[in-house]
Amino acid sequence: MAQAPQPPGNNFVTFVGRRLTQLYEYDRVAIYGFLQNAATGQLRVHGVPEGREAHLRTLQGQILELCVNVDQNYLNESERRLRGKQARERDRRKGQKLTPAERTKRALFDAECSDWTAGRQIRAAGNRFIAGPDLTPNQHIRRERHPNSFEPGWDNLKDDEKSSKFVTIPVQWLEYPRPGGNNPPRRWRYFNPYDLLGLFLSVLGLAPPGANRERFYLPLTAVLARWCSQIGGTRAGGIGPLPYMLQCTWIPTPGQQDPFFLGASLGGYDCPDRKTGNWFRELRYARYEIVESFVDPVPDLGQQGGNPNEFNFDWTVKFMRFDPTRRQMAIINELVRVAVNQGVVARADMPAADRRALNTAFRTAIDEMRRVRDLREFFDRLQAASAEKNLQQLQTAMNKLWDDVEKAMKDVRFGNCAETYPFVNLLLPRMGENVRTSRGLALERSATWEYKYPANIHDGLKPPCGNCKELLRNLGFPDPNTFIAT
Repeated sequence: MAQAPQPPGNNFVTFVGRRLTQLYEYDRVAIYGFLQNAATGQLRVHGVPEGREAHLRTLQGQILELCVNVDQNYLNESERRLRGKQARERDRRKGQKLTPAERTKRALFDAECSDWTAGRQIRAAGNRFIAGPDLTPNQHIRRERHPNSFEPGWDNLKDDEKSSKFVTIPVQWLEYPRPGGNNPPRRWRYFNPYDLLGLFLSVLGLAPPGANRERFYLPLTAVLARWCSQIGGTRAGGIGPLPYMLQCTWIPTPGQQDPFFLGASLGGYDCPDRKTGNWFRELRYARYEIVESFVDPVPDLGQQGGNPNEFNFDWTVKFMRFDPTRRQMAIINELVRVAVNQGVVARADMPAADRRALNTAFRTAIDEMRRVRDLREFFDRLQAASAEKNLQQLQTAMNKLWDDVEKAMKDVRFGNCAETYPFVNLLLPRMGENVRTSRGLALERSATWEYKYPANIHDGLKPPCGNCKELLRNLGFPDPNTFIAT
């Protein structure tokens, strides 16, 4: 007789003394209680490194100030859920012998209940989510007003003519886990609760013994997806879209526990027409800046004898305030090729005096355009520069390319992806040989709408996008297609 299929979670390893299937079912009260217990050292007995409580307490505060609060109605509903769990557990325990396995089950349940209990005393401050009339519309983003948004007439401008209403005010955290060697740890900027929550779970310690994709990394990524939907977003009474993708990267370490890191794609913003200017572009660029250092090396174009053919995307991105795509790179490279051929950039066969004069003029233009935050303005200025030299062919080529550029601007940008923080925390410090053994998975949030851990969770797994493959190559991963764990 064929055996009945086992429910999801039977083979999962536990995480800091909790079952992953139960963590998946936590509501907002239990999540806030879990953060509290971790931040006060209650999880140290389950492997959380000693001395990390101070960092966790700071992280806890930074998460809660961006989250949806718990009102009395929600608290009452949470209490009802907990009583139901406790009643079912009492029924389960009836007639059970107190074997070692049974003791373990009871200890796990009691630890999970302690999170629900602790959460009843915790409230999300939300003072950076609902931050007052000057910072409306509300955002799950640490932000302040952009100085330009106070200028007279700003409200009457079209969105594409405005600066952003806000700028991000990120907090900085050292990379975790810190690798060996003499290189100083880098600091990465965080400004929304979903990324901070991924960081919180990632710094609780290394992966438990026996962890692999099926037993730990996939269910933990599902937990992060589920928790994001509880602490923010419109369905939870918050604002804006939830992260569309969640990601986990880990480095298998035979004979030892694996380092791992969780991340989420960009979410938590609200950009209504005519109210926030180019806030969405500002957010995307803030994410891009995290990965900027290994998207492409930026050549020093100011040096004498620089190759004019290197006037490509490597420098263009420095003043284009949104993330690059391969299509966009091809467009810009074509534009620069035309510019070189038509004499906007010095050619090697030009007289030395003319070449120096053109190089000086073009470097001055670059220095100015690095302050430009809009691609349309970049094209307008480059057209104006070409018009002064009466280069009609260059103007025609740029006009022809503009439609393609506008389409490319709508593509997903570097830094938007859920891989952003896992890559910079886990892979960037290990660029090269050590990166090649790393593995990862990406999970679509729609796979985690069910209250119970879904049996069809694998339907939500997605391969790396083109941008993520490019980042993996730049980090030293020779074949990004082998990055996905099986």
